[in-house]
Amino acid sequence: MEIQTLSLIELIKSRKSVRNFAFKKLTQQAIKEILECGRNALDENNNQAWRVNIVTHPTVKMMLAEILTAYTDIYETTSCCLVVFLDLERSRNRESDILAIGAFIQNILLGVHAIPEIGAVWMSIDSNQKEKINEIFKLSAKNFELIGIIAIGEIDKEVDQLISKKPKKLRTVEEFTDWF
Repeated sequence: MEIQTLSLIELIKSRKSVRNFAFKKLTQQAIKEILECGRNALDENNNQAWRVNIVTHPTVKMMLAEILTAYTDIYETTSCCLVVFLDLERSRNRESDILAIGAFIQNILLGVHAIPEIGAVWMSIDSNQKEKINEIFKLSAKNFELIGIIAIGEIDKEVDQLISKKPKKLRTVEEFTDWF
């Protein structure tokens, strides 16, 4: 697996969400390397209250697509999905554990971005759909709260080039800061 040699700041600034994939299977080693990036995320309590189900099987991806109909095309082409849960049995402080999972997911997204030609998108889940997704994995909603799903795959370069021409609209630093 080749890793990009961008500076950390360049890597962070150039990260983007990819929603169009050209199906290419990722190796288990590549997925594990990406998860290692997440595992090293900031976690205030160091209780690592995350649980990840790695979905590579087409049938399971289509089961997710049937529930999350807005993302059907993503599930059809993505190499894998990381279904991220808050493990409520490991959780000590829900708020800080949710923040830690956010850092965990961001590290995964940056790890994916460091691999040439691979992209990812973090998909939020409607709260009405969470229980149905828990059922797919036979996880009790009392013990596992679905946080989000990360789709990972080879970037469809043709579609990406069309989308990349549209500038990303970000607020300026001045718009969200005050100096004291």
